[in-house]
Amino acid sequence: MANFVPVSNAENVLFMVKRLEVETATSKSFGTGYHVAIFTKDQSEAQLFLVTNKHVVKDAKHIRVLMHTANGATTGRLPDGKYIYLEVFNPIGSIVNHTNPDVDLCAINLTPYMASWMSLNPGRGLYWKHLLRTQIWIDAEIAEHLDAIEPVTMIGCPNGLWDQVNGFPLFRRGVTASHPAIDFQGKSQFALDIGAFGGSSGSPILLLDHGLMREKGTNNQRAVTRFGLLGTLWGRAVVQTTGDVEIVPVPTTSKAVVRLTEGLHLGYAVKARETLALLDQLEAAFEGQSA
Repeated sequence: MANFVPVSNAENVLFMVKRLEVETATSKSFGTGYHVAIFTKDQSEAQLFLVTNKHVVKDAKHIRVLMHTANGATTGRLPDGKYIYLEVFNPIGSIVNHTNPDVDLCAINLTPYMASWMSLNPGRGLYWKHLLRTQIWIDAEIAEHLDAIEPVTMIGCPNGLWDQVNGFPLFRRGVTASHPAIDFQGKSQFALDIGAFGGSSGSPILLLDHGLMREKGTNNQRAVTRFGLLGTLWGRAVVQTTGDVEIVPVPTTSKAVVRLTEGLHLGYAVKARETLALLDQLEAAFEGQSA
């Protein structure tokens, strides 16, 4: 991967979405997260966070976050084709939970661990991309421009699969199974026709395509390149042995989630408005502003 520098939105996502390995007192599991950043008012310094599900890091004693490295510690550095893991021990003080207990979102503050790693590795840097606030779909835009069925892209590590040589997640495609402008089952979520497997928890759900967008207040459509966050995967539908269908958190392991249940190829995503709410929390807590 040496000398690979991202130039498109899709390529930026490769450095934005990261694999997590989580260890509790009794288990090891994994998940997915994506970067957001909070800057000081003068934009001179940034705090980098990784957004994922609360259930991914619940009871974590140790979290390992994949990070790509750079060819120097100076501004404007470029990726050097390598990656490391940030070791986050006793992470409870670094996790900011969404204030709504029913919203399965949180953010891990990676900044102190990045600083520690760079102090131990002088002359080396870390390379990442983060999701911009302007790249998160707001409710009004969704209602005006999106239809009931839209193609979506999910990025993560399904069943633990990823590009281990280059440190990249995998892209998967699907469609919305409920209207993205409507709160499915009255909650801040929407349904997806997409495979949701262990390791996919915390995966961003993006519009990432060349498609048609409705013009405001009309039925006219125009061709556009669309990119932005619609939501974050948290759950899936399964059929129990009793025949009952339940919506449950996506598992954080690929080990035989013993065949007592069967997936329905339906996923459930926390709406993008909740990522914006989490960004507001981070701005208030760290006295900055999101890019």
